[in-house]
Amino acid sequence: MAADFFVVPTVTFRLLFVLVVLAHDRRRITHVAVTAHPTAAWTAQQLRNAFPEDQAPRYLVHDRDGAFASVAATIAHMNIEAVRTAPRSPWQNAYVELKSVAFTTATSAPPRSAERQQHPSRTALTPRAPASA
Repeated sequence: MAADFFVVPTVTFRLLFVLVVLAHDRRRITHVAVTAHPTAAWTAQQLRNAFPEDQAPRYLVHDRDGAFASVAATIAHMNIEAVRTAPRSPWQNAYVELKSVAFTTATSAPPRSAERQQHPSRTALTPRAPASA
């Protein structure tokens, strides 16, 4: 299993923090949680929710985010071995990083129809009906 945080900006310019837990066997997302203010207690509770006692993985790959450092005791108590990636090396947790980039891009891009309506070159090249006299 792998876990990571990423940030999603909202329309009102607030930042939401998303915790994603991904299973490496099928590269599927097993748990997602969103909050405006991630705390150690919130992160620990989300990890307990993601991994019930009988389904806890043997390893949890995560980066060196401070949120994971503060819940190291919870991870150890769940009999999960924490595997931290090297500093500044997102490729070591690539599947979660790719999912977070894909999600962030999908939520921040404008819809294609709105893009066509607002782009000035599209309106300039659109043929117009002849004016009737």
